[in-house]
Amino acid sequence: KSPRSYELLRFVTAAAFVALALAPRTSRADVVSVAPGSSDALDTLVHELDALFASRHVPAASVALVDRHGPRLVTAFGHADATRSKAATRDTPFRVASISKVLVALSVLTLSERGELALSDTVASRLPSLRFENPWEASAPVRVVHLLEGTTGWDDLRPPWFVAKGDPDEPLLSLLARDTRARASRWAPGSFAAYENSGATVAAALVEATAHTRYEAFVASRFFVPLGMHTATFTPSRTAAQAFSMRGAPLPLGDVAYRPSAGLAASADDMARLAGFLLTGHARDGTPLLGEASLARWERGETTPGARAGLMTAYGLA
Repeated sequence: KSPRSYELLRFVTAAAFVALALAPRTSRADVVSVAPGSSDALDTLVHELDALFASRHVPAASVALVDRHGPRLVTAFGHADATRSKAATRDTPFRVASISKVLVALSVLTLSERGELALSDTVASRLPSLRFENPWEASAPVRVVHLLEGTTGWDDLRPPWFVAKGDPDEPLLSLLARDTRARASRWAPGSFAAYENSGATVAAALVEATAHTRYEAFVASRFFVPLGMHTATFTPSRTAAQAFSMRGAPLPLGDVAYRPSAGLAASADDMARLAGFLLTGHARDGTPLLGEASLARWERGETTPGARAGLMTAYGLA
């Protein structure tokens, strides 16, 4: 009934992480957490999901349902490795792909609340060494807000550029200096929204430059630790569940070069904690981590003509 409810529905839907391949079923007792006082409907849901995944030959999946009072259901199905010797649990990290961008936006909003970084700041003034092309820079410069709302006009990254080469912890500015081809505005920034993956990593580099610390360290101290997200990692090749092709063959689980944009892996338990934070703005101990105004801004787009006209269908801040 509200934009927040709609966004949470999309978030929880995206937080059911599925890899496709054959796998036998596992015991439910060691992988299911149901909140006290929950209705029998949740138990029924678990059994129906179990049957669905079995009929579709899904090797592993995790699901979390959350409301403002906390997790109502956290469960996992199948196995987390190619040999099917390791059961998936609610603590098994799965790739969450572009949900990674949510942490970039939350980090920028944190610095904005501190008065250290503004959404209206130009990228050129904050990262003068970053190369990009914008023929409209004099009248319509690329701003921080454009990076997060997908309104830079930049093209998306090509798949090969995503693959981490060498050091999976490569400094973000070094990574961004390797290939600039996607960072060319095709229209004046703010004219249209188009999904792309460079912007979030550039915004993460801005977080590094502003906070004078690695992006991953900033996110861990500001969000992972206070939220109790103990499995969350930007190098999933070391811990995350096995990847499979659509035909069921195991795939190498490599890391993502543009890790702030798409590199995060986390368990269903951890994603439930993140979803709970997005509903309340609070850490596990009740401490506010972001103000209500920041969370409201996170949900709302402002830079496109449609958004400025009051439409609620804009992208928001990642």
